[in-house]
Amino acid sequence: MSYQKGKLRIQSHFQIHKIIKCLGINLTRDVKDLYLENYTTLKKEIEEDTNMWKHIPCSWVGRINIIKTPILPKIIYRVHSIPIKIPMMNFTKLEQILQKCIWKHKKCQIATAILRKKKQIWRNHATCYQIY
Repeated sequence: MSYQKGKLRIQSHFQIHKIIKCLGINLTRDVKDLYLENYTTLKKEIEEDTNMWKHIPCSWVGRINIIKTPILPKIIYRVHSIPIKIPMMNFTKLEQILQKCIWKHKKCQIATAILRKKKQIWRNHATCYQIY
């Protein structure tokens, strides 16, 4: 079998890959590998983005808008385009990364439970991105 693949590579000049990237999503041969290939890379991308914007001098609302504009659409796109069950632990890790960015790597000044209350007028949708 491996001899045939090697012969095929030599004849066709194409490489056989295990992963195909289509519209920003890594498609794998097995469904069980979709989570590892897509959500671990998503976490790394978000950590890199938040570290890049960590030193920008802006207000609390500005940092929330920084998260809502480029990061939130990435999360929404990956969650809706890959039909697999995502562990809740993944969402909590993403939320922790985003909270660190919002509060400039300091302790939260407002409790997350208060920010999630539905009856608050000033509710922050960026901290509860699971509703999207």
